[in-house]
Amino acid sequence: MTGHPVRAVVVSVGGNDLGFENVITTCAKNFVKPIGAAPCAPDTAPEVRDRLPAMRTAAVKALADITTAMRRADHPKGSYRLILQSYPSPLPDGARVRYPGEKYDRLTQGGCPFFDKDLTWAHDALVPEISNTLAAAARTAGAEFLDLSRAFEGREVCSDTSVQAGPGQRPSGRTSEWARFVTSGAGQGQRQESMHPNHYGQLALGTCLGLQLDQGRGNRSCVNSTGAGPGDMRLQPAPSA
Repeated sequence: MTGHPVRAVVVSVGGNDLGFENVITTCAKNFVKPIGAAPCAPDTAPEVRDRLPAMRTAAVKALADITTAMRRADHPKGSYRLILQSYPSPLPDGARVRYPGEKYDRLTQGGCPFFDKDLTWAHDALVPEISNTLAAAARTAGAEFLDLSRAFEGREVCSDTSVQAGPGQRPSGRTSEWARFVTSGAGQGQRQESMHPNHYGQLALGTCLGLQLDQGRGNRSCVNSTGAGPGDMRLQPAPSA
């Protein structure tokens, strides 16, 4: 990077430190248990909450390491924008899932094999807690914060206001889900893609970042526009943690 202008360094970090993939896997396995199936939230929520301080510490360190590397490459702090992003919620709360009754159609059709209680916990508690923790890390490190926690609101996997693209349902940025449904996947990377932004989700997140860069330095949240595609994202002031 030495000798080349740098406008911004954008960081997305923390999910692996928190063990987010293991959380999703555990909750999905609980749902499909033939005997003793029960929500994972009562046991998992305290464990995840205990890991949040370590995630914050790791994020602060990562931002500090970036600042050091940039300084050594002749990019002093303040000559570029350092932006920490959070994560969009890939799942709706239990009241908005389009497969009612906690039946196996959530697994076989929707790719959202979770109990209502776990969906609500992930949407209403887990994702906001992650976002608040990352916002605190950004403040400590002197970075901007871009809150993406509600960027996919209404476009989540199995949301009752979105549809899953497939046979008889053409994909559309205005109506399709913006995240990848859960799958065990025989193909390379398919399981790892579960609960991650899909094509439309990536377009939406790119729009969010572009909007952030078009404005002055500051902390903001990015949200979508009802009935519109990923090119119609909007920024608003980030909520206080």
